[in-house]
Amino acid sequence: MNRLRWLLPVCALVCFGGCRSNEQAALPKTVNTSPSPTPSVTPPPQPDINEWLDNDAEVRNDTRLKRAWARFEQSQKYKPAQSADRKFVPGESSMSFAIWWGAEAYRGPEFLVAIVVDPSRSDPNRYGMVVIAAPESAGGNYKSYWVARDEDMSRYIIAPASGSVTIQCYREDGTYDSKTLGWYQSRQEFRLK
Repeated sequence: MNRLRWLLPVCALVCFGGCRSNEQAALPKTVNTSPSPTPSVTPPPQPDINEWLDNDAEVRNDTRLKRAWARFEQSQKYKPAQSADRKFVPGESSMSFAIWWGAEAYRGPEFLVAIVVDPSRSDPNRYGMVVIAAPESAGGNYKSYWVARDEDMSRYIIAPASGSVTIQCYREDGTYDSKTLGWYQSRQEFRLK
């Protein structure tokens, strides 16, 4: 009975103490108005297009895509956009190229779509997008097709999906538009829509 007499006040103290600490936690704290340092986010490293082409089973069996990419690299001032050339979008894959099999209205073997950059320029519009493809309707031979040039593509992400390629175009404020890559047979060109 003696223990029971002390148990009730101890329980009340524990409960009151617990409630009291919750009240203190809910009280407003002093707000620090000095700017907090922005954490540096390092983008994941970009894979190398040539290594990817070397390791892709389809390309190993048919080297025409690899040869067409080599011709593009030799004939153009553009190089593949690397992590250092781009602005990282946290939470998103930062792919600047893809080897894929499907785009709207495209019929042919796998193709390469890549964001490229002119290394001789430093302005935001130094980017381009190129597709190395062999559309059946254009004779089935691999060649390069410019999708866009002289645009700020530093926040563009290539996102292949089943039978299509989507380009996510992020803005400074984090919003974005999605565009789909399509082959336009009548004009013999790839476009974003």
